[in-house]
Amino acid sequence: MIFFGRSLAIGFAYAGVGLLMSQAATGLNLSFPFWPSAGLAVALILAYGYRYLPAIALGSIVLNSFLSGGHIYLACALAAGSTLQTALAVWCGHRISGQIPALRRSREILLFLLSAGPLCSVIGGSVGALAQYLAGTISENQLFLAAFTWWAGDALGIIVFTPATLMFIPVGSHQWTGRRTKILFPSLLLIAMAAIAYVQISAFDQQRVQGIIQDQAQRMAFHFERILIRHTEVLQGVRSFVLASENVTAKEFRTFTQYSLQKLPSIYTLSWDPLIFDNQRQAFEQRQRLDPLIPDNFQITEMTLDGRLIRAQKRTSYVAVQFVEPLEDNLVLLGFDIQSHPQRAEAILKSIRADAAYASEPISLISKSGKQQGTLVILPVQFPGESLRGFVTSAYQFTDLLEETFANYSCAHQAGCSKKDLQIKLLFLDSLGKPLRLAQLDPSPDTTLLNEPEWTFNMSIDYWGRTWQLQIQPTEEALRQYQTYTPQLVLLFSLMLLLLNEAFLLLVTAEEMAERRQAAINSYQASHDPLTNLLNRRAFFATLEQARSEVDAGLASHVLLFCDLDHFKPVNDTCGHQAGDELLRDVTQLITQQVRSEDKVARIGGDEFAILLRNCPLKNGITIAEAIVSALNHYTFYWQRKAFKITVSIGLILIEKGQGSLLGADELINQVDQACYKAKNSGRNQVYIA
Repeated sequence: MIFFGRSLAIGFAYAGVGLLMSQAATGLNLSFPFWPSAGLAVALILAYGYRYLPAIALGSIVLNSFLSGGHIYLACALAAGSTLQTALAVWCGHRISGQIPALRRSREILLFLLSAGPLCSVIGGSVGALAQYLAGTISENQLFLAAFTWWAGDALGIIVFTPATLMFIPVGSHQWTGRRTKILFPSLLLIAMAAIAYVQISAFDQQRVQGIIQDQAQRMAFHFERILIRHTEVLQGVRSFVLASENVTAKEFRTFTQYSLQKLPSIYTLSWDPLIFDNQRQAFEQRQRLDPLIPDNFQITEMTLDGRLIRAQKRTSYVAVQFVEPLEDNLVLLGFDIQSHPQRAEAILKSIRADAAYASEPISLISKSGKQQGTLVILPVQFPGESLRGFVTSAYQFTDLLEETFANYSCAHQAGCSKKDLQIKLLFLDSLGKPLRLAQLDPSPDTTLLNEPEWTFNMSIDYWGRTWQLQIQPTEEALRQYQTYTPQLVLLFSLMLLLLNEAFLLLVTAEEMAERRQAAINSYQASHDPLTNLLNRRAFFATLEQARSEVDAGLASHVLLFCDLDHFKPVNDTCGHQAGDELLRDVTQLITQQVRSEDKVARIGGDEFAILLRNCPLKNGITIAEAIVSALNHYTFYWQRKAFKITVSIGLILIEKGQGSLLGADELINQVDQACYKAKNSGRNQVYIA
């Protein structure tokens, strides 16, 4: 039952401390490299034995299962590494320091901290990182940093928390008396300072990297806007060309736009769409059919709800596609009345009001290869003060626009990364401000994307009357281009500093403890008789002087006894000093059995004893003195088949405050000694009251 209860407590302690630490790390938004549970486990197994290792394993499984979101196989693998690490650390501890380490000698301290901490923690760090990699929670590129952080956390936990736990475990806790506060408080203060430094430097490093990537995202957004400006310049060039020409043919339109289409491959279509009134429709269609590049069946068309192109219904006016390039891929567009489509019509009206290029909402582009998601940019064509002649339009497929923008764009000259290390999304903000994804360029397939919100950078671009948004998300590979190892260096420095600090504190407190123990021994030896372990003459006189001061101050009254053994000399003369010493030890035991715990007994001569009965009335003092006489009267000393009858004569004096000056300690001893002498002269084996 005890085993089961202790196992439950150990497992709960391991999991509970680990959970508290992980919650603190989550609150700091980082993986905090300090794991007290590792030190707790080593200390508990050192104190209670290997049979409690399953409790550590179970606690680790429960903890890691919770932290990994119920990934039981990963939790078991992590628990196996932690348990193996604990077992090896305990084995090293037993080999270096014995069953329960007291950590008192410099060599023992250093070997224990180094082997149980940094050395054995390699197991936990290696197994932990490898298990996470195999479970898919970290990438191959994260293996080293994960293993290093895990190793450092376990090593720090063992270095600080193994001694800290051993201090408070009942088994062997006496070895830490006077050392606890001197070790624990400085260690906790130092590790708190190290934690603050690590958190601050990690946060600063992350902010620095985020600033670099955000700056890169802003550069990319600026580059995207420059591409849009180039496209606008193409539209404006076509408008000038149309305004400068009386009659434009399909061949002339192709010749003029060919260069722009080659330089800007993301232009899906580039067209001239004149404004045709209904009374001009027939003549317009006939004139178009005469152009060698235009099909003989040219007519103004519109789109049905199911996406088919049919002859346009009679309307007041039409905005029909007269010329389009590239022509071969977009013959179906010839004659299409863009005004017949609601979204295109809306863009036409807004471009007229703004007298500038305006982009439609995302639409399905028409081509012989099927429908493609894109947008139509419309630019009105008219001379100032004259009526509207029509519109120059360009269509864009969003993916092509992104590809053209960033195909040859590299940020290597800016920050050391390429678009292969970034995910680039083009978003469109609708009238409600809701983002709609239009296109996406993915990084290289062998990279790992950072999905945390703090690594997503949104750059807004207001152009063509619309709000576009570039969303840049880096990969771990991009992150490594900018990251430094400063946090890890701080962690390594903290580990070394804490190890040296812990070793120093353990050694200093051990030496202080040894000095105190030796001082106590020296003090005891200086104040006690080595044969009987009673107070010696000097110590008893100091005690008597203190008691006299108490009486003089009216705080108490005491009884002083002076005991002289009867018939002691024959024992020494007959049997030798060894027998005499044994007799004195027996007498000491008999006397101490009769007095109270607060009374002071001293050996002040060869066979002479003095007893101070503290806070004792005269009547009680006489009773105790007679009990001593009676005890020795019934005692017989035997030595080498010889029997000796030993008695004691006792002088007694009451120390109380009375008239006149209170006698000094020497005078009190003299008086009680005279009383003892009178007891001897009166027949021995009795008490005489002075």
